[in-house]
Amino acid sequence: MPDLRRDTLWASELLGAEVVARQQKVAEVTDLLMSPSGGVLAFQVQPYAASEPAGVLLFDAALDYAPGRVQVLSADDVVSASRLPLFFSQLASTALIRLGMPIRSAVGETIGYLWDVRLKSLSGELVQYRVGRTPQPQAEAPSVVTSFHLCTCLQGELTVQETNAAVLRDLLGQLPHSA
Repeated sequence: MPDLRRDTLWASELLGAEVVARQQKVAEVTDLLMSPSGGVLAFQVQPYAASEPAGVLLFDAALDYAPGRVQVLSADDVVSASRLPLFFSQLASTALIRLGMPIRSAVGETIGYLWDVRLKSLSGELVQYRVGRTPQPQAEAPSVVTSFHLCTCLQGELTVQETNAAVLRDLLGQLPHSA
């Protein structure tokens, strides 16, 4: 069995990460733009220069990823969102995967919420989901890790087939309720 810890990161390890170019901090990751087809397209970033508007760092533009740090060749790799109108127009018509979104059964019942996503650090491919009972993770609250392939993203929602929904219901039901 492959060791996922070596070649993957949790999305939560990249939120708030410093974007660094030649040892200079240029921005901070504020969100991940994840495609329904199963990959990270880009990061939303906030440049450290107060005069700079929010920007985007395309996933493939980064040289290296580590928890809390994204290495780029140049500060120019962080592109102002205003320079990508076609990209954002396309995103507006795409149902992106977002942390905190509900995971529903095929009949529409909310089973849990997407707390985190494990992704391959070289390709951005989504590998696993961490699912919890509440929209936002809570310190020391229990959760379930499941394969990315169990869910499909349709019309802006993550959906699981009834058999898989039953497994998630059982696992989440066995966990103690949060106070």
